[in-house]
Amino acid sequence: MSTDVVILLLVVDVCLGSSFEGKVIGGQYATIKNFPHVAFLKINLDNDVCICGSSVLNQLLLVSAAHCFELINEHTNIGLYAGHHDIFQVKLVRPVKAVYRHKYYDSKNVVNDIALVKLKRALPLGEFIKRVILRPSSLKQDGILAGWGATNSQMSEFDFKLKSVPQKLRSKDACSRIGTMHKGMICAGSFNSNHSRPSKGDSGSGLISKDYQIIGIVSYLVTSFPAIIVYTNVSHYYSWIHEKAEKILCPID
Repeated sequence: MSTDVVILLLVVDVCLGSSFEGKVIGGQYATIKNFPHVAFLKINLDNDVCICGSSVLNQLLLVSAAHCFELINEHTNIGLYAGHHDIFQVKLVRPVKAVYRHKYYDSKNVVNDIALVKLKRALPLGEFIKRVILRPSSLKQDGILAGWGATNSQMSEFDFKLKSVPQKLRSKDACSRIGTMHKGMICAGSFNSNHSRPSKGDSGSGLISKDYQIIGIVSYLVTSFPAIIVYTNVSHYYSWIHEKAEKILCPID
């Protein structure tokens, strides 16, 4: 991967090396009631802690970015926090049982950057925890992103309170300005670098429509256009999600 590509994964100390960086810079504080699909992943590695976002698919499954789990192994402890906009006030925590990255995830080109997360215990769906809507057709309308990432442009300040930022979907031609866009990728945001944008810790967070359809998953940005985000196009992976979820939840012995 080129060094001007930034993975939006929050790393306490060092997790993916100095060539990679990776909450919402700017944006507005949000309540979980407005974004009940969002959940916070704390990935405890041997010597580091990584933070990513995710979106609720059902009581046991969530969807996130594959790159969030590059360094995990069978001993990695991952906790999921849901049901509150302030991480320090979250009372509902679920241990993660397994992570299923796309078989053809390519870390070099950040292709097929999608993963399913299975919990050990089910989430109680309700007012503060709800599912996103999955549809096979892609949306042309703009979306909104909510996450717990960095709050300043130096990516050094975090308050662990949910923030949201609108994201304008860009055409394929516009997206091509930032580099090669592979199948399964879309981009959104502003070509004005001063606009609010996702940042460290927002990896894996979902870009959603007004009716809570999930449009994309935060994947990476290019430093030359810091307010443009490349997302995994969820509709492109609709069949993969359904087929994988069926195998996970209804395994055939």
